Amino acid sequence: MIISTRRPFIAIALAAVFLALSACGNRDDEGPVVVDVIGSPAELTEPLRNARRATGAVLLGATAQGLVAFDASGEVVGALAERWIVEDDGKSYIFRIRTARWADGKLVKAQQVARMLSARMTANPALLAGLRPQVRGMTDQVVEIRLDAPAPSFLQLLAQPALAIAQPGGGTGPFRKTLNNGLVSLSAARDETAAAGVAEIAKPSTPVYVRASRTAMAFALFRARHSDLVLGGHFDDLPFIAVADLPPGIVRADPVSGLFGLMIEGSSDFLKNRDAREVISIAIDRDRIVQLLNLKGWQTASTILPAPLDLGRPPTEMPWIEQAMDQRRGYARSVVNNWTAQYGEIAPLRIALPPGPGARMLYFSLARDLRAIGLTLRSVAPDAPADLRLIDEVAPFDSALWYLARLGCKQNRLCSEEAQASLDAAVQAQNEQERMAALDAAEQQTLAVSNFIPIGTPIRFALVRGRLTGYQPSPRAVHPLNALIQVRE
Repeated sequence: MIISTRRPFIAIALAAVFLALSACGNRDDEGPVVVDVIGSPAELTEPLRNARRATGAVLLGATAQGLVAFDASGEVVGALAERWIVEDDGKSYIFRIRTARWADGKLVKAQQVARMLSARMTANPALLAGLRPQVRGMTDQVVEIRLDAPAPSFLQLLAQPALAIAQPGGGTGPFRKTLNNGLVSLSAARDETAAAGVAEIAKPSTPVYVRASRTAMAFALFRARHSDLVLGGHFDDLPFIAVADLPPGIVRADPVSGLFGLMIEGSSDFLKNRDAREVISIAIDRDRIVQLLNLKGWQTASTILPAPLDLGRPPTEMPWIEQAMDQRRGYARSVVNNWTAQYGEIAPLRIALPPGPGARMLYFSLARDLRAIGLTLRSVAPDAPADLRLIDEVAPFDSALWYLARLGCKQNRLCSEEAQASLDAAVQAQNEQERMAALDAAEQQTLAVSNFIPIGTPIRFALVRGRLTGYQPSPRAVHPLNALIQVRE
C-alpha cells in the first residue's frame, strides 16, 4: 500500500522529463559512452572532496589511479604500482611505481605519491578503521607503507577511489578530463609502456562523457536512450525502477557488503537504557521491508557482521531472531509500557533519512513497527540532530575491523569504551590468534551496548545498456569506466 502512494508522483516526474527529451533523438550503440551518475553536478567539480560519494568516486577512478585499483570484477590489480612485495610478516608493503606522467607531462615520482597518499589517508580516517599506515618514498620509483601490525585486507583498502593520487590539475589517468557546463569529457591519457607481464588496469577503448543527474532525470535520460549507463543507485532510488518500464536485464545490483541500519544517537533518558534501545531493533519487521524495496536477491540482516570474515567464527546472532513477530513485539511493548508507567510519556524518536521515495517507504514501515509497541517516529533531514540515523555504507575492505570500528567510539557518541579498547588491541595484534581474540571481544562488547540496529545489506545498483559488454557487478560497487566495453584481441 505504501508503494502505491508513491508511484504516481514518481511516474509523473519521469513522464514529464521523458516527454521533454523525446524530441531530441536517440543514441545508437556506436560512439562515446555516456554515463549519468546519480548525484549533484557540483560534486563533479571537486571529486577529491566528494570521494566517498558516487560522483567523486567515479571521476577519481577514471582520472586518478592509486597504487592499486579494482578491476571490473572487484579484484585488486596494479595501477600506479607495477608490482609489489609484502615483507616483515605483513607489516611492510613495498611498491615499485611504473613510469607514468601527470597531466602536465612531468614524470610521477614516488616521493610525490607518498606525500599525496598520506594526505588522502589523513582526509579519510573513517576509511582506515584505526589503521595507522606510515608512507614514505624510498627512491624515485619505490614507495613503502609500514603498518604497526599485519592487516590481511590492506590492498583492498588501498584500491579505494578515495585513496587515488591526484594533483590539482588531475591524476595519471587512465583518462584525462575536460569539464564543460557540467559535462565531463574523458579521453584516453597518454600512457607509458609497463613492464612485460604486469597485470594492468584496462586501457580506455572509447571516449566517455560523464554527468551528474538527479534520479528522475538519470532514469528518463536512460529510458530515452540518451545515456548508456546510470551509476550510483541506492535503496532510496529503487521506487523509480517499478515505474520506469525498463527492459529485462537492465537493472544490475552489486553484491556488496557493509552496514545498512540505524545508529542510535539520541541522549534521552529512554535511549540511555540498553533494553529500550534493543526493543527498537526487536520490533522491526524486516521481511516487510524486503517486500517494499522489492529488489531481487536483497537480504535483511540481524547481525553486525555479514560473515565470519577475519573473526574466525560466524557472527553472533541476536537471541530473539527466531521468535515470532507477535512474541517479539509483545516483549518490546512490555518494556515500553513499564517505562512509561515509571517515567511518563516518551517523546517521538527523530530519525534522519535521505529525502527520496525509498527512504519515505522505509520511514512509513519503521513508523508502523514502532507504533505497534507504543513509540512514535518523526522524520528529520539527513544532517539534522536525531535519535536514530541511517547508516548506508559499503565496506571498503573485508575485515570485521571496519564494521566494528564504524560503530566504535572514534565515530559515535554512544559506544562501548571496552569495545574500543579491544579494537585498538586488534589493530596492534602481531599474529592471527591475537587479532581474532581482540575482534571476538570487540564484537561481543559492541553487541552489549546495542547502539546499532542492523536492517539489511547496503543496496547499490546500476542501469546498463547492452553495448557495455565489459560491465560486471562488483562486490565493491566500483565500476572502472575504462573497462565498460570488452575489447577482443
